[in-house]
Amino acid sequence: MRWPRKEVLVRYACFDGQQQISILQCAQPMPLFGEVLVRVTACCLCGSELRVWRNGWPVTPGHEIGGVVEQPGH
Repeated sequence: MRWPRKEVLVRYACFDGQQQISILQCAQPMPLFGEVLVRVTACCLCGSELRVWRNGWPVTPGHEIGGVVEQPGH
């Protein structure tokens, strides 16, 4: 018998617009074929993201990350 997987929540930052940043939660994704699950240990913002923040565009930033592979892909 297989038990259902307990939902794990992860946190992420989101630019809300008007130079506001919120920390939100969502269900941890399961890696698909050819993907890996990374536990982010550091995240930086680059100049292009600062421009987005200053202009108030609602996006999820953070394409410059460092972390540990928690679950390899298939």
